[in-house]
Amino acid sequence: MRTYCFFAGFVLALSPLVGPAANAQPVPASPEAAGEAPKEALGAAQAPGLAQYQREALAQNLALAGKELEKQRRAAEVRVVRSAYYPTVDLSARYTHFFFGGLDLGALFNPVYGTLNQVTGQAGFPTDLQLRLPPALDAKVELAQPLYIPALSTAQKLAGLSQQASQVELDLVRREIIAGLRTAYLGHARAAQVAALLRETRALLEENLRVSQQLVAADKQTGDVVFRARAELAAHDQLLRQVEEAQRAAARAVNSLRGVSLDSPVEAPPRLSVPAALPVALAASLRDAISARTELRLLGVGRSVVSAERELIKTGSLPTVALALSYGVQASDITPTFSDDFATVSLLASWNLYNGGKDARRGRVKELELSALDVRRRQLLDQIAVEVHDAHGAAEVSLHAVASAQERVRSAQAVYDIVSKKYAVGAVPQIEVIAARTALLQARTDQITAATDTHLRLVELERVTETQGSLR
Repeated sequence: MRTYCFFAGFVLALSPLVGPAANAQPVPASPEAAGEAPKEALGAAQAPGLAQYQREALAQNLALAGKELEKQRRAAEVRVVRSAYYPTVDLSARYTHFFFGGLDLGALFNPVYGTLNQVTGQAGFPTDLQLRLPPALDAKVELAQPLYIPALSTAQKLAGLSQQASQVELDLVRREIIAGLRTAYLGHARAAQVAALLRETRALLEENLRVSQQLVAADKQTGDVVFRARAELAAHDQLLRQVEEAQRAAARAVNSLRGVSLDSPVEAPPRLSVPAALPVALAASLRDAISARTELRLLGVGRSVVSAERELIKTGSLPTVALALSYGVQASDITPTFSDDFATVSLLASWNLYNGGKDARRGRVKELELSALDVRRRQLLDQIAVEVHDAHGAAEVSLHAVASAQERVRSAQAVYDIVSKKYAVGAVPQIEVIAARTALLQARTDQITAATDTHLRLVELERVTETQGSLR
């Protein structure tokens, strides 16, 4: 049973790769392929379906769809702010019927006009005026045109920056989805390769059981070797089922990121090659990260937003001017005449001369925010440098681990071949065969793990530098 103790740990190691997975380089199933990767080995860039899966993720992923809608919403807000420059036309109408009461100016003027008629001896002044307020009919059409509103240009700038921020956020989500998809895809490939290795290994266990039965029949071994061989075969089958479930879980993670049905098939490459060296040097990786990292771009947009908000505060001390044109009617009944209409032109101005120093204090707040963003940028640059150094160093170590694992496979294969031949003739105990087979399987599994880790590190290196290199 100890043959599979290390495999149990490996199945657990597959679990983190179900969501974030990595590029796996399967170890060749045949002993002859334990050395250099064969020429037909594929790079991740040419892996079956990976390019298609990335296109599907960019087109169908729900997180990206949500960010795209947010970007469109902010673009619509830009158009809303821009429309404030255009004139507005309002139509208003009101009809009022008095049952009793109300202010009637006619009741004030009629007696005065009557007295004037008596004094002059003529009926020159009307004495039946009805000037009830408000008038029964009051309707007008008004056109208003902003002439000078300084806050509008700054508000439009803020809306544009909001739209720009949504684009940067979309790029950030896109980066994480592509990295997650590659990781999940490689986790699926890794599980598939281990499953293939276990299926191949089953033939060795079946042969071990057959030889054990023959040795017992020939009285060269005791009966316990048969029971041990059967127990190892049963443990192998259980482990294979666990690895196959890990492969299905990784496939579901890939399909979730693709935005397709969870049970859709996911292609797995038979093997992936490992690059002989890292695609870029450390210095170049640092330059790429500083020039391309989305977080720096988003921080830059945030700084522009704070600067625009400070400008908006300053516009509060400037006047606003607008022009209004009105045409309407006011009549004492619902049937107006041409003599009841009116037209007006108005120039509207507003200027806040003093607001208790609020603008100055708000401006100081924005200056402090700008200083905090400058500090945050320096922190982010340091963090990016650490991430690039860590990712680059881990990738280099993984490359060396691949070469070491290949050498261990060659040595373990030679030892197993010798021990198995000796066991077949009863020259060595079964425990030596189990130990040799365990060493071989662990070496080949370690080769898969080393290659997978290398591709995982390359995915992380691409993520922190935001480059789209070929994961070979």
